[in-house]
Amino acid sequence: MRARRVLGVGCVGCVPLLVAGCFSSSNPPGAAPGEPLDDAATVSDATIVDTGAPETSTTAPPPDAQAEAGQAEAGPPIEAGPPTVTVHVVNDFGPEANVTILYQDGSGAIALVAVTDGSGATSQVVPADSQVTVVLGTPSSPQLVTVEGVQPGDVLTAYDPTSSPYANGQVSIDSLPDESPPPGTVSYQANVGRCGQYFTSVPQQFSLSADCQNRGTFPLLIQAVGGADAGYANLGYLSKNDNVLPTDGGVAHVTPTGPWSTATGSQDVTLSNVPSLQGSYYPTAGLSELADGVPFAPSYSSASTDDGGVTETFPWHPGYPTALQSEGVVSVNLNDYSQLSVSTIATRGAPPNGPDGSTSLDLSTLLPLIDSATVDSSVAARPSVSWTTEAGSLASADGAVVVLGWTSTDDGGNGIQGTWTVIAPPTAASVQVPALSASTAAWAPSPDATFATPLVMVVEGSFLSGYAQLRSQFASLPPSANLTNGESYGPIAPPLPVDGTLRLTAFTTNGD
Repeated sequence: MRARRVLGVGCVGCVPLLVAGCFSSSNPPGAAPGEPLDDAATVSDATIVDTGAPETSTTAPPPDAQAEAGQAEAGPPIEAGPPTVTVHVVNDFGPEANVTILYQDGSGAIALVAVTDGSGATSQVVPADSQVTVVLGTPSSPQLVTVEGVQPGDVLTAYDPTSSPYANGQVSIDSLPDESPPPGTVSYQANVGRCGQYFTSVPQQFSLSADCQNRGTFPLLIQAVGGADAGYANLGYLSKNDNVLPTDGGVAHVTPTGPWSTATGSQDVTLSNVPSLQGSYYPTAGLSELADGVPFAPSYSSASTDDGGVTETFPWHPGYPTALQSEGVVSVNLNDYSQLSVSTIATRGAPPNGPDGSTSLDLSTLLPLIDSATVDSSVAARPSVSWTTEAGSLASADGAVVVLGWTSTDDGGNGIQGTWTVIAPPTAASVQVPALSASTAAWAPSPDATFATPLVMVVEGSFLSGYAQLRSQFASLPPSANLTNGESYGPIAPPLPVDGTLRLTAFTTNGD
């Protein structure tokens, strides 16, 4: 006997995305002439770090010396210097200049302060096992990102979501095809990912949240909906992908064309070896349609089972998605339902050639659940997060992503909301945020800050070769909106950047 719960996706309150191209003015300036350098060297890409070697003259030698040098035998080849660590910062427009980058040693102490150049990059020579922190946002809305275990030769890319021109993006459906919709249609459902709107006439306008578009590009799916006598079923659909939001924050006008399609496909998602967990939700199966990198998951199903397996069937819309992502989830309520531990396996692949397909997910391969995660704020401005798991080791995963959020007030009584994301090796069971420079100290949590339940996410991807690749590509695997909000129904894994399989285990607040 099994129970089933299907969650529909209606109109979801939406928000915006990024600005870019314009360089972020929210980042702290470099040291002014004559200003102390925060007990560390502040450098730009055009600055040579002082190594203590004699200064090299740029003055041309006298003519006799030049002639003599021309007759000299060629010296030995010049050896290449030590490999650098390069940090790129991008936003929705591309590379972002004037972003402060802090290079710290393994203990978190400041070693160098640099600023990205016009190509959105800075490169510095640092020791093995260093840390790098990207300073984003403002002191009233700080968003910091730290990468641990940085090695010489690393190329890291950070994505800045703090100044988007697509914030509160608006979409207007200006018209529908002249061709009549399927018989029995009484209304329409428009979806851009999880953002959407029911309507009966056009033009129709609605808002997008940040996760409903991908750097200014978004897909649109419109379904024709029947009346009560048809059980409000979806009778047909049409779609238009690769739509673009205006960079000035205006309205994106979309005019989809026909014909209406009724060729809905189906995808079976089978969960095998479902574990029995005390205090858990029913295991959840789901399917996301990915278009323009934006997931659309109209329903997730949960089912209890006596034989350790369950199969759920989900509709999809041929011609709309470029990929399908199947997922199997288990989750456990903790601490009087205030916190949530969740583990999932998600597989992305091309849509089937025909209308029907299937995916099987073995839940015995799930990463162990994380049992707890706590914040220690006893060290001023340098809180730490630690986590535990008793079901098995996570050391074979590719790495961890820890998100620490806090609230406080400034001297004027204005509210501050901050986040600090730390990318750590899979062997880590704790992280401590590093020190900031004097010019960026205002971005740190204040002594009176109140910390939320941290999000700890450990990932293992078939498309990742280990922590080195994860730390270089962490921006392509951000925590999903459901995971950030602590929701156990709906997609837990982010949309995968390529075909493959991702295993993810996480501890977060319980927002259900």
